[in-house]
Amino acid sequence: MASYPHPRKGTTLKEGESIYYFTAFSGAQTQKWARRPASNPWRCMELELNGPKNLEARAFLSQARDFYSAAERAGPTARPLLLYYSFLNLAKMLIKARNPDIDLTRASHGVIEDSNNRSAQRFRLTSQSVRVARVQNRAHILDAFTKAVGSCSLNPGHKYEVCALLAQIPSVHRVYCHVRRQPERLYRVEHAEFRFLQSTRELWSVLWVKSARRTSVSLSSLKKRGYFKSFFQQVESEGEYRHLPSFQTEPVHYSQDPRSALQEIGQKCIQAGLAWILTPAAYRYYLVDVQPAARVHQSVAAYLSMFYFGSVARYRPHDLEKTLRGQFAWVIEEFLSTEGLQFVYFIASKLVEREVMRPFAFI
Repeated sequence: MASYPHPRKGTTLKEGESIYYFTAFSGAQTQKWARRPASNPWRCMELELNGPKNLEARAFLSQARDFYSAAERAGPTARPLLLYYSFLNLAKMLIKARNPDIDLTRASHGVIEDSNNRSAQRFRLTSQSVRVARVQNRAHILDAFTKAVGSCSLNPGHKYEVCALLAQIPSVHRVYCHVRRQPERLYRVEHAEFRFLQSTRELWSVLWVKSARRTSVSLSSLKKRGYFKSFFQQVESEGEYRHLPSFQTEPVHYSQDPRSALQEIGQKCIQAGLAWILTPAAYRYYLVDVQPAARVHQSVAAYLSMFYFGSVARYRPHDLEKTLRGQFAWVIEEFLSTEGLQFVYFIASKLVEREVMRPFAFI
């Protein structure tokens, strides 16, 4: 059995007598620390945007909600376009809330279908891609949205295969792998906690990862990824979860209260491969093994995928109908059925800088 370094010595971060729950959505301020229950995430965002400075952001939010409601009532051939416009307006809302001075009146979507999408004699989803658009002299929504969610800018002209995007969206990852007969590459975080050392003013995370499913590939592939090993290190497992592989992050410095570093460490965890799904029992986190060239922030992968299906629904509805009858029908139907709500709750969580979840998740 391989031997790993012992975990860094520190104190477990607690809230009263309980271990503070692990989250990737804490705000920079220590008071932005508790989960927020919301059966209606739209109303949650509306209340957060209360005030005259957020008038434009609230207008984008209202339109996003109307498109989402229309998508809920629409059939499968119209739903992708309506959901994309909902995603687009949610992105604009978050951008405007973060940067009220940005002018979005002539903004570009920031993404286009690849020119080769229509050239194949026989339409196949595996041949379809989107590209990051080159935009000058006006706002680039995709780039501004990517920055608003705490990720790095995407290179103009870079191509992303639609299937590679779908494969890294947790809500459809397992279905996608089943359809493609590929091993799963999401590793569930069974337990995680924050630890700190007051003498050095450092905060870090420790994660215990559930043993790989029979249909999964080995963790060794993930551990070789540059984006992962730059922030995570496998350490000797301990305590109640010592039967599971454990990883600790690099430490993040804080000035006085370790909670002030929660936002930074959450963003770095996401950049290093952390993803999530909102379930009835709160957020569930995963470590994701993705080829670096295809890898984007989870919400950006959903945005790009929804743009593609919305574009096909608008300009080539006959191709959309082919996909809804073909090999990927199950994947696409699951994506259109589940990712909308996941995206809405994520945007709400980013806006209020804490986990926004369904009230019954607390029971």
